[in-house]
Amino acid sequence: EYVRARIDAFRNAHGNLNAKQTQFLEILTNHIERNGGITLARLYEEPFTRVSAEGFDGVFNDEELANELLEIVTEFEKDDAEELTGNRIPVLNDDGTQATDHY
Repeated sequence: EYVRARIDAFRNAHGNLNAKQTQFLEILTNHIERNGGITLARLYEEPFTRVSAEGFDGVFNDEELANELLEIVTEFEKDDAEELTGNRIPVLNDDGTQATDHY
């Protein structure tokens, strides 16, 4: 839920996003929610290259916009080992207990 809120806030702050950018953001949100995070390298692989063969750079070519989104993405960054093994980052409730997945 936090992932979607962060990316929706970015989307709402930039109402002039094109269709490819909106599609990329939806794929990004779904990937992070399903996998508990993302590596930056993943932004240049499937399914992101379905939107543009160049991945992230082909969709967000405005440097200021790209940097702002990358700041958000790094909040959910996983290291390569976590990405390869599929280990998920646990989501914690306010009291420190592990939250139940809502997929």
